[in-house]
Amino acid sequence: MAQPFPYTYYACDCYDSNTSTSAQRASHMVAEADEEDGTFDPRNPRSNYALYPLEHLLYCEDCQQIRCPRCVIEETLNWYCPSCLFEVPSSVVKSDGNRCTRNCFNCPVCISPLTVNSIENPDAPSATGGPYILACPYCHWSTIETGIEFDKHTGVYGQLARIANGGKPLPTQRERDKERERRKEMQARQRDSRILLSLSEDSPTSDADKFSSTPSREDLFANLSAFYKSQLEAQTPSNPFSAHDLNFSSPSAYSRIMNLYSSAGAKKQKRAKPTPMREAASELEGLAVYDMASDNAAIERIKRDGWGTTLSQTQKLAQIDPNVQFDDHLRPIATLLCTKRSKRCRSCRHILSKPESKITSTRYKIKILALSHIPRLSIRALPNASAPSVAPTPGSSSTGQTPFNYNHLRSGIASHFLLQLSNPLFDTIRVTLATPSTTPGKVQSRVTILCPQFEVGANTDVWDDALSTSVPSASRGSAADGQIEAGKVWDRGRNWTSVVIEVVPGFLHPISGFGQAPEELDEDEDLLEIPIFVRLEFETEANAEDRGLGDSRGSKGEKERREEAFWTVIGAGRIAPITDLRLHDSPALKAALDLKPECLYPIWTWDPHYVYRARVGSNRWQYLIDCQNDLSQSITKLNPKSKLFLIREAPQTLFPKLFKAWKITHLVFEKDTDAYARERDEKVMEIAKEAGVEVVIKVGRTLYDPDELVKENNGKPTMSITQVQNAGKKIGAIPRPIPAPKTLPDPGKTDFNFDQEKPAQDPDINAVQRDGDEASYSTLAGPNGDFAVPTMQELGLKEATTQHRGGETLALKTLDETIANSEYTATFEKPKTAPTAFSPQSTTLLSPHLHFGSLSVREFYWRVQDIVTSFKGKASQPPASLTGQLLFRDMYFGAQAALGYSFGQTYNNPACRFIPWHLPSAIDPATNLITGKYLVDSALAESHFQRWKHGRTGFPWIDALMRQLAREGWIHHLGRHAVACFLTRGGCYIDWERGAEVFEEFLIDHESACNIGNWQWLSCTAFFAQFFRCYSPVAFPAKWDKNGDFVRRYVPELAHFDKKFIYEPWKAPIADQKKWGCRIVESVDGYVQEGEYPKPMLDFNERRDTCIQAMKNAYRVGLYGNDPKVLDGSWRKLFEDGAEGPTEGTQGPPGAMVEHEDVDGEEHDAPEPLSPKDAKKVAAKSEKKVAPKSEKKAAPGHKREASQSTLDGMVTRKKGKKEEVFPNDTHFG
Repeated sequence: MAQPFPYTYYACDCYDSNTSTSAQRASHMVAEADEEDGTFDPRNPRSNYALYPLEHLLYCEDCQQIRCPRCVIEETLNWYCPSCLFEVPSSVVKSDGNRCTRNCFNCPVCISPLTVNSIENPDAPSATGGPYILACPYCHWSTIETGIEFDKHTGVYGQLARIANGGKPLPTQRERDKERERRKEMQARQRDSRILLSLSEDSPTSDADKFSSTPSREDLFANLSAFYKSQLEAQTPSNPFSAHDLNFSSPSAYSRIMNLYSSAGAKKQKRAKPTPMREAASELEGLAVYDMASDNAAIERIKRDGWGTTLSQTQKLAQIDPNVQFDDHLRPIATLLCTKRSKRCRSCRHILSKPESKITSTRYKIKILALSHIPRLSIRALPNASAPSVAPTPGSSSTGQTPFNYNHLRSGIASHFLLQLSNPLFDTIRVTLATPSTTPGKVQSRVTILCPQFEVGANTDVWDDALSTSVPSASRGSAADGQIEAGKVWDRGRNWTSVVIEVVPGFLHPISGFGQAPEELDEDEDLLEIPIFVRLEFETEANAEDRGLGDSRGSKGEKERREEAFWTVIGAGRIAPITDLRLHDSPALKAALDLKPECLYPIWTWDPHYVYRARVGSNRWQYLIDCQNDLSQSITKLNPKSKLFLIREAPQTLFPKLFKAWKITHLVFEKDTDAYARERDEKVMEIAKEAGVEVVIKVGRTLYDPDELVKENNGKPTMSITQVQNAGKKIGAIPRPIPAPKTLPDPGKTDFNFDQEKPAQDPDINAVQRDGDEASYSTLAGPNGDFAVPTMQELGLKEATTQHRGGETLALKTLDETIANSEYTATFEKPKTAPTAFSPQSTTLLSPHLHFGSLSVREFYWRVQDIVTSFKGKASQPPASLTGQLLFRDMYFGAQAALGYSFGQTYNNPACRFIPWHLPSAIDPATNLITGKYLVDSALAESHFQRWKHGRTGFPWIDALMRQLAREGWIHHLGRHAVACFLTRGGCYIDWERGAEVFEEFLIDHESACNIGNWQWLSCTAFFAQFFRCYSPVAFPAKWDKNGDFVRRYVPELAHFDKKFIYEPWKAPIADQKKWGCRIVESVDGYVQEGEYPKPMLDFNERRDTCIQAMKNAYRVGLYGNDPKVLDGSWRKLFEDGAEGPTEGTQGPPGAMVEHEDVDGEEHDAPEPLSPKDAKKVAAKSEKKVAPKSEKKAAPGHKREASQSTLDGMVTRKKGKKEEVFPNDTHFG
C-alpha cells in the first residue's frame, strides 16, 4: 500500500459472489470468519480489487450492502460543453464526434481555450469589424498562422469545416462524389483508347482548384466509404416490393421471402454465388498510397527551417489528422463534451448517486455515501508517557515526545494501538470484532483485540452531550487510569469508542516458535496489515428505509433488528529490519593487535542507510568499491587466510547475532561524529554491552577528536580557524602516524548459524541512480558466500563516468608523487591554484581518499609538515597551505559534532543566519528537522535550480563546472565557490541546502561536515559574512583561462567559438554562430536541439544587485535559525512583502516554508508552526549548543560571531621540536 501509515481499507462484498440479504450475508460471513481458511487475506490477488477507503464507497439501502466502483452501473444523464455550458442533445453527440459545435475551441499548441477576435484587433475579443479569427490569449497562437479567417463571429464550427489551411475552400460531400465519378470515367476512357491524358486537360479549372494532386485524409475516407458501400450493394439485392431502396442484411433474405409466394411445386432456382469482397486497390477506392515526394519535401523543410516548426507527439494526437507534421498544418481543436452520470446498484438497480441535471449545478439529488451508514475505523499508536517513541493523541501537544515511527516496527516486541470506531447511525450499535491470531502472509504477526465486544453510542446531536450530566470517569474505560486491561474499552465518547489492540510484529527471518518465514520475501511482505472482521447489531424502525438506514428520527414505529458485517484491513506500519579503509596509520587496527587476539576479523558491515537513505551517485559508489577491494587484497597479502569480511546487514541487527556466533570478545572501530553515525555507534555499543563485548573506540578520521575540540572551545562549535588553533593548543600535539602491520592473525570460523535480516528498500533515495534491481542483500556473505565486495551490477547502479579511482595503494602513490615535488608541497596556496586546470588538475585530489579513509589524515599532515620544516625557501602558511586545508576540515567536523543534525540545516541552527531563500526545505515540527524534500515557492526559481544542476544555465563557466561535477564527481575548490555563489547570494537566491544536496549526490569526496560547512560559508550564512563579494561567471574564469580551454572541454557545443565570446557566446554575431556550428537560442528550461546552446537564464548584473540588496535586508533583520520568530513563522512581519524570497504576509508555517507551492497550481498543506511559548523553549535548548559554559545560565540570545574576511593571511613560519609541533605554533606564528 502506498498510503502513509496508519490507514484503513474496507472490503466490498463483490470480491465474493455469495451475496444475499444483510442478515444472511452477516451470518454467512461470521461462519466463514470462524473457519481457519475463511480469513480475509489482503495479499490475495482478488483482494486488490475489493479494498477501498471509506470515502470512495457508496451504500445501497435496498440491498443493505457496501457498493464499490466495480459493483455499480453508470448511466449518462446528459452531455454538455465545459466551455460554454451548453447542453447537447444525445441524438447528435455521436454524429458530431463528441465535440461542441458552437464557438468552443482549444489551442492546438497549448490546449488553452480560444477566443473569437476581430482580425483588426487580434488580442481583444470583438463581435464587430470582421473578418474574424480564433486566437489563444495564453500562447498568442491564432488561425492567421494557418491562413484561416471567418466571415462571421458565430457559427465558427461550420465555417471551419468548409475552410482548409491556407484559406482554400474544402469540397462538399457531393463535390467529392462528383469528382470521384469523373476520375473513374476518365480512367475508363484511358483504358479503352490507350491514350494517356493529363488530369488538367479534362477538368475545369474551378474544380481542380478544390482538389490537390494528393488526396486529403477526408477524400480518402470518402472514397473508401463509397467503395465499401458499392460492394455491399452488389452483395445484397434490393427489395422489389419496397418503395424505398432498402437493402437486406444478407444475400439469402430476398430469396427466402420470395419463396413464401411461390408454388410448392415450383422449381427451385439455383442461387448464384456472390462475388467475394475485396480490399481497396487505388486512391479512388480509398487506398492510402505512400507518397515519397511528401516525405522528401518534409525532410528538406526540416533542413531549411529546423525542428522548431515541427509538432510534438501530443500536438499530433490532438489533431483530427494525426499525420500532420508542421505547425502550419495545425487546426483549432473543438472542445470535447463532458457528461453527468448517475450510479445504480448492479443488483437491484436502485439509484445510489444522481447529480442535478442542471449544467451549472454541482449538487446531487441523490448521493448515498457509505460513510453515512458504515462506522469509521481508525488506528493510531497508543499514547504512553513512559515510552518516548509513541505518537501523541490528536489535539495534544507533542512536546517532549518523539513521533511514533510506523515504518520501524520492531520484530518480537509488542506494540499497542488504539482502534477507534465512530458510529454515523442514529441508533446505538453493538460491535463484535474478530481477527486471526496471526496475520495472513509469509511474515506472521500476532494480533490480539483486548476488548472484542462493545457498544457505541448513537450519533445524536452534539448539544446532547453539553446538556447531559458529565460521564463518570469509571465508565470512560481504561484511559482514566492509563492501565491496559483485557475486556475493557480504552475510552468512549458520544458516538465513538476506542479499544486497545496488541500487536507483536513477526520476524523477517525464521524464529523458532513464532511461525516460519520464507527464505525470500515478496515485495511489501514487511507490511503489517491486520484483517479485522466487523459485525454490527442494532435496532431501528421498520419504516426507516424511507428516511435512510438507521435514521430513527420522525414518527415512531416498530423496531426491527438488523445486522451488518464486513471486512476491513488496518495498515499498522512496516516491520524494520566500519569506516576506515586502510592498513597504514590505523589506530583501531593497532588497538586490536595490541590485544594479542587469538583471531582477528576485519569486518565491514553493509549499512542500508547509505545504500537507500543517503544521496550517493554512481561515481562515489565506484570509488568506495575500489577502496574496499584494494584493502581486501592488502589484507590477503599479509595473511592469505584473511580478507575484508563484508557482511551484508545493518550493524544494529547483525552484531547481536555475530557476537554470539563467532564468540567475539572485543569490538574495535574508528570514531565517527556524523549525526547518523553517532546514533548508530551508540546503538552498537549498547548491544555490545548487553552481550558482554568490550568496545574500543579510536580517533583516526581527523587531526583532532571533534568532541575534544568542542570541549576545549568552551563547549561551542568551532566556527573559525582561530578557535581550532586555540583548542588544539589545549589538546596537545598531533601524533605521528602509525606504520602498517607486517602480519595479521588468522580469522576464526566464518560460518553463520543465523539468518539475515534484510532491510526495507523503501524509500530508496538513490533509485534515480539505478538502472537495475538492487540485490546487494541477497545473502549475508554475498552470492558466492565469499564475503566479496558488492559490484555495481548487484547494486543496480548505472555505470560510473569518473576517471578517478580509489584505494590505499593509489592514495599512497599519489601522496608520494605530491611530496616528491617539495617546492609545490611547501609553497602550495589554495587560492592561487587554477580552477580551470585539468589533465592534470592544479590540486592534489587526495580529498576522496581522506573521506573514505584510504589515506590517513595524519600521514598526509606529517608528510607535508616534514617538507615544510626542511624547506629552505619561503613556505606557504595556513589557511591557504596544504596543512591549512586539514585545519579547515577539522573546523567543520567540530561544528558538526557540537550541533548534530541541526548543523545540516538553517531551521533551529543557532550558528546559521536565517535568510528567506527560494525553494525552502520542508520541516517536520515534531523533530525540528528537515524532511529531505523542499517546497517550490517560485516556479522560476525551480527552473533556475534544475538548469543549474544539469548545466543548462546559459553561462558557459557555470555549465562547464556542473557538467564536470556530474561526469567526474569532482571540481576545483574555487569552482565550487563559483557555482555555490551563483546559486545562492550571487544570482538565483536559492536555499544553500538545495546546493548541498546536489553536491552530496555528485561529489566523490563528499563529507557531510565539509560539504555543509562550505555551503554555509559561500552563502554567507555562517563562517563568512562578506556577501558583497560575488564570483562573476564571465570575469572570474577569464582571469585563469583566457582561451576558454576548460569550457571547450566540458561544453563541446562552444568548442569552435572565438575566445572573445567563449564566456559570453550570446554576444557573438549570428553569422559567426552559424559558422562555428552552434546557435545561441531562447529555450524552455534550458532544453535545446543539437547544434544549439541556451541563452543566459538571467541577467547576472541585475540579479547580483537584487541578491546583495536582499542579503543586506536579511543581515539588517539579524535572525538566526533558532530564533523564536523563525521557529513559529512570525519572522515574515520583519520583511516587506515585495522582498526577495517567500516573505509575503506576517505569519506562516515554520521556517521559510510556504503554504502554497508554485507548481501547476497545486497546494501544499504546511504544518502548523510552534506556538510562541514552545518556540522560545526550543530556541533556548538549541542556544545551549553554542553558548559558552559560563553563559549557559544567561537568557537565550545570540552573540554575533567575528567574520573571517580572508582565507590566505600570511604570517611568519616558526619551527618547533620534532614530535611536538602544534598547528598554531607552526602555521600561525
